[in-house]
Amino acid sequence: MREGGIREGGTVENTGAIWEHCLLLIRCPFLALSATIGNPEQVTSWLQSVKALQQQQDFQLGIQSPSSSYEVRLIQHSERYADLRYHTFNGSSSEQSSGSSAPAPPALPDQAAAQAVFNKLHPCAVLTAHQVQHSGFPSEVSLEPCDCLELFSSMRQVHQAAAQLSDHSLEECSTAKGASVTDSLNSTAVAVPDAMLSPHSQTGTLAARPEPEAERQAWLAACNKSLQALSPDVQFVGGKQISRSAVRVWEAQLKAELVSWASQHGAAGLHALDQVLHQVLQQLKDVSGWQSATADSSRSGNASDFYSMLRSLDQQGMLPMLTFSFDRRKCESLAGGLVMILEEMEARRREAQRGDVHKLQAAAQRARKAQKASRDKKTGRKDAEDALHEDTAVPTDMLEDRVDPDFSFAGRARSMPPGELTDLIEQCTWGMDADSALVKALHRGIGVHHSGLPTKYRQVVEILFRCHYLRVVIATGTLAYGINMPCRTVAFAGDHIFLNSLQFRQMTGRAGRRGFDTLGHVIFWAVPPRKCASLLISPVPKLHGNFPLSVTLTLRLLALHSAASGDSQLQNDLLRLLQRPFYAAKDPQMQQKMHHLFQFSLQYLQRQRTLNGLGQPVQLAGMAMHLFWTEPANFAFVTLLRKGIFHQICGEVNHEAAGPLPDSTSRKLLLVLSHIFERVRLAPAVHADQQVRIQESPSKVILEAMSPEAESVLAEHNQEAVDSLVAYISHYVSAHLDSLPPANVLPPSGFAYPLTTTAASKSVIDLRWQPSAACGGSVHDFGHPSGMSESGGALQNFRKECRISSPFAALSGHAEDFSSLEEVVQCVRPGILLDAASVPSVRMTDRHGRVLPLNRYILDYWGHGQKQALTLANGLREGDAWEHIRTFVGVLRAIATAMEKMVEGTDAAGDPVVHSFGKLAEAFNLKHKEFNSAMQKQRG
Repeated sequence: MREGGIREGGTVENTGAIWEHCLLLIRCPFLALSATIGNPEQVTSWLQSVKALQQQQDFQLGIQSPSSSYEVRLIQHSERYADLRYHTFNGSSSEQSSGSSAPAPPALPDQAAAQAVFNKLHPCAVLTAHQVQHSGFPSEVSLEPCDCLELFSSMRQVHQAAAQLSDHSLEECSTAKGASVTDSLNSTAVAVPDAMLSPHSQTGTLAARPEPEAERQAWLAACNKSLQALSPDVQFVGGKQISRSAVRVWEAQLKAELVSWASQHGAAGLHALDQVLHQVLQQLKDVSGWQSATADSSRSGNASDFYSMLRSLDQQGMLPMLTFSFDRRKCESLAGGLVMILEEMEARRREAQRGDVHKLQAAAQRARKAQKASRDKKTGRKDAEDALHEDTAVPTDMLEDRVDPDFSFAGRARSMPPGELTDLIEQCTWGMDADSALVKALHRGIGVHHSGLPTKYRQVVEILFRCHYLRVVIATGTLAYGINMPCRTVAFAGDHIFLNSLQFRQMTGRAGRRGFDTLGHVIFWAVPPRKCASLLISPVPKLHGNFPLSVTLTLRLLALHSAASGDSQLQNDLLRLLQRPFYAAKDPQMQQKMHHLFQFSLQYLQRQRTLNGLGQPVQLAGMAMHLFWTEPANFAFVTLLRKGIFHQICGEVNHEAAGPLPDSTSRKLLLVLSHIFERVRLAPAVHADQQVRIQESPSKVILEAMSPEAESVLAEHNQEAVDSLVAYISHYVSAHLDSLPPANVLPPSGFAYPLTTTAASKSVIDLRWQPSAACGGSVHDFGHPSGMSESGGALQNFRKECRISSPFAALSGHAEDFSSLEEVVQCVRPGILLDAASVPSVRMTDRHGRVLPLNRYILDYWGHGQKQALTLANGLREGDAWEHIRTFVGVLRAIATAMEKMVEGTDAAGDPVVHSFGKLAEAFNLKHKEFNSAMQKQRG
């Protein structure tokens, strides 16, 4: 490659490790763009160290390159092209006043638009004086020019009110005995609404303390001087055109003045700041309505409210709009409800205008008769044709098969002929039900976008939105990253656990089209105020990287290394993956963990017979590498395949048969695969009422046990992973005992207990429990009569010689008889850092030794094919069920493809296992395609 580009590579879910590997291996110039990295300086420093190592490696190989090619530059741009204006929306005004959450009957367009209630949300309304005093003004809060003007106006009004109150209090002091200025001013403390309190606040009223009169007068004088300097008449003197840079300077000065009120002027300034923030909050048109969003966030699924909002936005020129919701069902229900409302309103108009249509049709009939009569009359033919064209001009909005533009949000598709537009919609909806709400929505300018929809449908939605035909798109987080779909308005339909600061920055980045809009709009629809405040002031999260090594990655690196035995440059590139991971950039302990894991991986892969003594992959190593993303399930599958479990299941399958795989064989295969791939632990609530769910649903819910042979092989596989780890630690301790930290020191107190070592080996240690020394008394050994006690004698009997275990853990009497990876990690001696999650073991029991209850959703869906049963009985959300099944189908197809490649051109081409997995993958893929089909609705 000559050059490369990376967009949002470090922040997209589940792709960070891939992009990190790309950055470690890339040699050509690259440009990385991201708006959601909270620590760009640290990332740049890490990239520079990677390039420095690459330069050193190239110099050793004699590769000459300009020094500038190893330089990493950081360019930061903190300005948006279009400012953002925030709004809140909690439903139509008629429904709010009635107090009912039931959807109102669809209204006509002009009436519905009048019902929409928008509240402009000033960014400072989510702040508290406590936050500004202790943390300063959040850098994430940006103000548009209108916000700056409103903030300055509030500051000036509060200052004037305080000055007048101070003068009035001074006059009363001379006449009212016992009264004080402090009492008068403190009596005006503003009660902050509970919904706007920070998590650390305990009361809604700003705590007031006595304010010295000199302190108050000093604040009033300083504030008066600063506000005069901050006046727009002074800042933008001359009446010239106001530039963006000048407004940004003014914004920074306003923020600094607010911070100074809280930090430099004592109680007087802090009290005034609290009044300013409260006054900004009162600028909302409906403060109580916004605060009540915490009690009824379900209104974000109300289609009537959604229609009212869209009509109002359309009249104000605030479309196109992207509406984000992390619930796929809500996305489709909003689109379906919107289509129903538009169709019903359109039907009303057609019914009212049906008489006019009949008149036009009668006129057209008369015109056709006149045309027929004029055929033999040449002189009158032209007049008849003119009458035909004049009388048959039936408006398109009156035709039954046309969508009335008044009941559609579709725009004029730019750079796309009408015929091409129709063909594009028909192609993407081929195979879908013509009466489906998703199909009807496209014809009315409404699109839905989430990962559960067909790829072609999503691509057409993106194309039509960029062509300005679709002006309303309802989407999940699939549009947050990497897709160029700018809009004028972004709306958040309700709260969700996945709606965090990272998603918020990505989604609001769509608002404000460069070259089209000078102002973008963000609407919080039924989002609780606390969540709004958290989203607006929370910083963008920092990148921390991913643990850079796994057993499968070690195997893949060794495969590449053996394939590039003569390429020193490629070998150096592979070494950089292990020498400069971002996760371990500033943590030396991570490097030690990587060293231990790499050495353990070598021993484990040799025991698994996937690596020979020369470090070259052999036998079923290709299968394990092909399923790299499923670790540790890939190694468990390889073990079951090598032990002949799948051959026992598929032994009677005829590979020459053209029909489908026998259902009994398919179920046996799926049972084993469900225990290792895409495992979903059964939720406690689902497990508690399993009998009721089984009786009322075709799903059996709880996954049954495998055959005894398969369970024995899987248990042996897990124990082999534990034995491999113990063997590696033992070897490491024997070689590095002198360099390891002492094992007799308690971590909390740092107290060192005496140790007794055996004469056989210096690495074998034995602890002499000495409670008197721990308590600060004299040292007594339990073996000595004077120090013997009943409890001490009991502990003395449990003393065990240990090599890799901590001597304190060995007091339990178990020594080094480990039964699980968690036990090894918890009991290992100090100085050896391990990560149990990196060891390829399929967990079959919990920490108490009880069998993990697993969800039977894979076998259940194979049996009944009903997604509603998965949501009601198996306790899975529809989107999660679709995603799990899609991933499982991908695993099946990957296994089938890998097996076909392995036996290609060999005598094992007719292997029944290869034939069975190919048939199973094909059949399950067809079932998955029916997940969102029309048949599903009929079954439901």
